[in-house]
Amino acid sequence: MSVDENLKTLAYGWHIIRSDGVTLGFTSHDQSQIIGGIRLSAQPGLVPTKIISSLGTQSDGLDISGALTDDALREEDLESGRWNGARTHIFLYNWMEDDADIITLARGELGEIRQSEGAFTAEFLGLTAQLDHEVAPVTSPNCRARFGDHHCKLNQQRFTHEVRITHIEGDRLFVDGNLPGTIGDFAFGEFRWLSGPATGISTFILDNDNDSFSLTDIPHIIAMLSDQEEPLNLRAEIIMGCDKSIMTCSNRFQNSVNFRGEPYLPGNDLLTRYPGLN
Repeated sequence: MSVDENLKTLAYGWHIIRSDGVTLGFTSHDQSQIIGGIRLSAQPGLVPTKIISSLGTQSDGLDISGALTDDALREEDLESGRWNGARTHIFLYNWMEDDADIITLARGELGEIRQSEGAFTAEFLGLTAQLDHEVAPVTSPNCRARFGDHHCKLNQQRFTHEVRITHIEGDRLFVDGNLPGTIGDFAFGEFRWLSGPATGISTFILDNDNDSFSLTDIPHIIAMLSDQEEPLNLRAEIIMGCDKSIMTCSNRFQNSVNFRGEPYLPGNDLLTRYPGLN
């Protein structure tokens, strides 16, 4: 695509991969097109407020706005968190060409999403937002690794189980039979719906006993099913949790050799102690 082309033949395009794995495409053009093997829908059209690129560490400034519809952008999907952290590719393309080259404008993920009167606005976090994280580890009494990552070195599949949710009472989900392990083993673990209206949505487990557990968030569409008398029979995947303490790492997982923390390092209070002070 040359720089002297008529700008009237250029349109914005978006490739968005939601947190539940669904891939969607949108365009600012008035007709839907297929670009990069993905259909870009013209309804609803998304509108970027501004794009600021810099050579420094300043974050890109960009908001994305659009209308809520019954097909691609539904209010219940936004409320259930399907769009949180969605990977986003924003580009320009020539809608006059069938195999148009694209000009990448920004890559990143969606941040805070705001809804108002049938429309939404999403904050876009560009690649420079990753510079806000620490580039080197700092000392901490708790483990800095993510359960099952290359630092932890445990195979997460060993601690992943499929269960069936039979009913919901308040904020507790009850399963068919008993949960594997013991009480509290799934606290801080991950949960993902495998069937039902919330399929693909993930959240975290707060606590568990022998046959039930509570989540950090229950989608509204699932909470509405709690009043029905018949069993829900919804499939879900649960992953055993880790509170990142040396005791849990050693006793529950026998993995203290890979513990990424300093549980016995003296804290700042050591500087304030006086001789003879217990």
